[in-house]
Amino acid sequence: EEDAAKLYSAIKQMLTHSQAFGGGLFALAASVVADLIHHDPLIYKTLNDAGLPDAFLDSICRRGIVPQIEAVAIVPTTLGALCLNADGIAKVQQSRALEALIPVFTTRTYLRTLQGDQSASLGTSLDELLRHSPQLRPIGVEVFLKILRRLSILGGRPNAEFEQSLRDAAADVPSAPGGGGGGGDATATTTAAGE
Repeated sequence: EEDAAKLYSAIKQMLTHSQAFGGGLFALAASVVADLIHHDPLIYKTLNDAGLPDAFLDSICRRGIVPQIEAVAIVPTTLGALCLNADGIAKVQQSRALEALIPVFTTRTYLRTLQGDQSASLGTSLDELLRHSPQLRPIGVEVFLKILRRLSILGGRPNAEFEQSLRDAAADVPSAPGGGGGGGDATATTTAAGE
């Protein structure tokens, strides 16, 4: 038990100080959390008591995802593991963790990170996350629409027809089971500045 407490403390430090430790150690720490939950979903309470889900979510939402492929790639997997528990789903929804991925697809910071097949692999992981966690679908679609809108702005102002197609796509998204949704406006205008 004492060894487990030391391990959880070390993992929390790697998650909390992800920018200092780098993408490799952040990914390793997040992977340990995900693997523990996938192996035994009941361990979530112990990990939550140690502050690991909050440290992970705080790291990606407040500090940003470290711009290295290992760090970016582990985010959907870890979110999926957290969503195996009702409290974890609530934390992921409240933190709006999927929004942390918007800069990954829309800023120069992550350009090298997504070279080659990396963007396709990340897309596959996100698809799997949303298939296995239907409560995240509304916010997931909202995030994807924000990414498309941001990219269209970066590429040269979207027109009214494009905006209407985004609104139509958002309207076609079914609600999550149990009524839990993303809770945001999928047609909210975003700007390319600031990220």
